[in-house]
Amino acid sequence: MKRFGRLLLSALLAGAATAGFIAAVGASKDSLVLLLFGGFWIGIHSFLGFVRLSKRLDFEARLKLLSTEEYERMRQPNDRID
Repeated sequence: MKRFGRLLLSALLAGAATAGFIAAVGASKDSLVLLLFGGFWIGIHSFLGFVRLSKRLDFEARLKLLSTEEYERMRQPNDRID
């Protein structure tokens, strides 16, 4: 139920932002504008969902972010004597 409430709140905010944009710019109220903003909001939600999932998976796997020095050290070939 909590998930449905968040989805409903997001839909209301997206609708209000779309209506505000249409009123502010004086755009025509046709279905193409709604389709454009629908795609925009779906894209934003998809990106935020990906970020949330990525953080959760990193936490579960106990991964840490590498510093620039650590990353560069890993990319350099090892100087081993065979």
